[in-house]
Amino acid sequence: MESLENKSLWKNRNFVLLLSGQFVSWIGTEFSSITIPLIVLSITGSPQQAGMIAGARGLSYILLAIPAGALIDRLDRRKAMIIANIGGGLALGSIVVGLLLNKLTIPYLYAASLLEGGFFVFANLSRFAAVQQIVPKPQLGSALGKISVSDYISLLLGPALGGILYQAVGALLTILLDSITYFINALSIFFINSSLKVQREKPDHIYKEIHEGIKWLWNEKTIRFLSLLTSGSHIVASSLYLLIIIIARQNHASPAMIGIILGVGAGGGILGSLIAEKIHNRLEFHSILRVTTTLSFLIFLLYFFTFNNFLLTLVTFLFNLVTPIYEITSSTYSATVIPNEIRGRVTSLTRIAVLSAYSFGLFAMGTMLEKYGVNTSIAVFAGVLFILSIITISNGSLKHVKPA
Repeated sequence: MESLENKSLWKNRNFVLLLSGQFVSWIGTEFSSITIPLIVLSITGSPQQAGMIAGARGLSYILLAIPAGALIDRLDRRKAMIIANIGGGLALGSIVVGLLLNKLTIPYLYAASLLEGGFFVFANLSRFAAVQQIVPKPQLGSALGKISVSDYISLLLGPALGGILYQAVGALLTILLDSITYFINALSIFFINSSLKVQREKPDHIYKEIHEGIKWLWNEKTIRFLSLLTSGSHIVASSLYLLIIIIARQNHASPAMIGIILGVGAGGGILGSLIAEKIHNRLEFHSILRVTTTLSFLIFLLYFFTFNNFLLTLVTFLFNLVTPIYEITSSTYSATVIPNEIRGRVTSLTRIAVLSAYSFGLFAMGTMLEKYGVNTSIAVFAGVLFILSIITISNGSLKHVKPA
């Protein structure tokens, strides 16, 4: 019988179920990512409010990630993903109810976003941990590359479809479709035919287990640096949606055109994901990090010159081309280094940093756009990328890290 390590990942039933369910769900998430900011802008006209509501999901992550990580190391991660996806679908469904009853308000949107974000914490951490249980270690880089391609295809299809749906059928049906995709994801995970529970000794007190995860992370200098680097890049990446929407509106783009801009830009992410594995195998670890952080800074500066929607689409395509090359290289290293029995706890710590940055980026971009305008916002966020590039270039210890 062909061993799991020698099988194509497309013959790994559980990986395909995990990937396909997440793919459908991510497309739905992109529907909401474009629809909810447009709803908020139509109610308030405030980019700041749009950014704060979009960041509410990240606030849930900040509040729940650490205890959730410890619980995920105790639970069957398959069951956790099923329950969390059902909960997320119901939370989004509450927005549909608010629209249906004409009771949707800004506080209502905050509450629904926080609730959906809480379920997302468990679904997201469980999925991160489950990949390493489903996929043999030698295939992790390839698996993460395929997941990245899937995510960017979602970015390609989701915003375009979301913008078209919002314009054609309105916010209610668009959000309803996103809610349904959560249930589809839960059903896909239900058919995974292996337990994803961690085999371990009797758990200690939860606080002691959390401390164990913190101690392990503190002693891993490279993982800590990658967490810092990823968090910094997410300050910019998270806010890109809002920046593109505002620039596109200044360029008189329709909602459908905004979706197309975001979708075509995601094509760069697909291409970057496809070539990332080859680059990861051929170049030194530190070289990949230095080149990608520097290119991200230089490309982001080009947003100063996006005077029409064609240029806006082109710059977004190029920026997304570079991003997955860094992310897959970083994620593959982390996935092979973090032990399975503490993966939930360590991942919760690294992800809380990333999601804190995600929420901060959305809030900061919304505030900057409202108070100081597009050009100042671009300058400030380009400055963040410049700092990341400098600290990566100057980190000599990365030369001694071999690709995992």
